[in-house]
Amino acid sequence: MATKKLRQNGLLLVEILLAVALMSIITLIILSSFVYGRDSTAVAGDRSRAAQIANMTVEAVQNIAQDNYANLDSYTDSTDYFLDVSSSSWQLARTTKTIDSRFTSMVKFSAGLNSHSRQLTVTVSWQATPQRSASVTVTSYVSDWRAPTATLPLSFRDREIS
Repeated sequence: MATKKLRQNGLLLVEILLAVALMSIITLIILSSFVYGRDSTAVAGDRSRAAQIANMTVEAVQNIAQDNYANLDSYTDSTDYFLDVSSSSWQLARTTKTIDSRFTSMVKFSAGLNSHSRQLTVTVSWQATPQRSASVTVTSYVSDWRAPTATLPLSFRDREIS
């Protein structure tokens, strides 16, 4: 009888240890999912802010071009430029500028679709974690809206519209 009771106590101890181990594993899984969710939310927020900065940079360059498209002539293709505000107007500078003490918005020009346009590539980069950097890239075109984009062929010029 005493050995049967001792065996039951031993089984009870094993059951308690298994229950504690199982609860520890479940708790670890739940806590890990909360930490992962928090980190994912922070990454999504950073990516969203970077996309906003990239779009703002494209709009700023379009603003520079809208004033006078010749303003873009001084910017050479495949050179890194950074958005800067000087005396209440947008400018592109060669020195690195950070936005929100974290993001860097870099602008590169290349040939456009025709002689009156240029391709604009904006890359916003930031340090996502100490081990990894992240970036968002937006490509757009800037054109001289005052310049003609195409001429109609002679066959279309003399037709009447009915």
